[in-house]
Parts: sequence; C-alpha cells; structure tokens
Amino acid sequence: MNPIPHRRLLNMISTVQKYLKSLDLFSEYTWETIENDAILRGAYERYVFLLVQSTLDLVEAIISFKKLRKPSSYAEGLEILLENGIISHELRESLREIAKLRNAMSHDYEALNYKRLEEMRTSGHVVIRSLIAMAEKL
Repeated sequence: MNPIPHRRLLNMISTVQKYLKSLDLFSEYTWETIENDAILRGAYERYVFLLVQSTLDLVEAIISFKKLRKPSSYAEGLEILLENGIISHELRESLREIAKLRNAMSHDYEALNYKRLEEMRTSGHVVIRSLIAMAEKL
C-alpha cells in the first residue's frame, strides 16, 4: 500500500469535521421529533452514515500515512492503530461500536437500533473528535 501524503490526511480530517457539523443541524430537534418525521429521520440517517464512513476512512488513511500494514477489515484497522500506540484501548472500543453501526446501516438496516443513531449526537461526537485530535498531531 502506498502511503498517502499529509495533505490527503488533512483533507480527510476536514471531511469528518464537515459531517460532524452537519449533525449539528439537527440539534434544534428532539430525538422524538427526528424519529417520527420520515424526512428528518432519513436526512439524519444519511448524515450519520456519511460521518461514520468518513471516520472509518480516516482510520484507514492514518494507517496508510504511517505506512502500517493494510487491514482486511475495519476491526483490524483499529487493532493496527492500537498495536502501534496510536489509539488507546478505550478509543478502539468506542470506534468498534461506530464500525458496528456502519455495518448495521449498510447491511442490516431493517434491524437498525435507533438508540445507537441517537447516541451519535452525544457520545459519538466525543469519540470522533478524539480520533481527529490524534490525527491532527501526525
């Protein structure tokens, strides 16, 4: 795998930040309002998916930038970052939950747990901001 240039890593950080801001558009609504309005819920789900996917893409970009081995899955990518002292155990576990959410949204959307989507408005933001802060130091 060819390492990505630093500017590409910065662009990916910027993309994740853009989607974090997109979720802020929903802060004026209660979760009940979002959940009960099909258009709001659909827009929220889409922005969450874009945020989650861009976050996982950032994980892969960090691996490439640091010239680490290529992962075969999102979970393995998180293990690689942990093994190389780039993220903590706690951050790895939180990012695993985000990867699980992405998989549920992509492959098992009929069984999607809306509580997990709601959590992206609170704890998900914190986790993703932690990853961004770490990536900005590279």
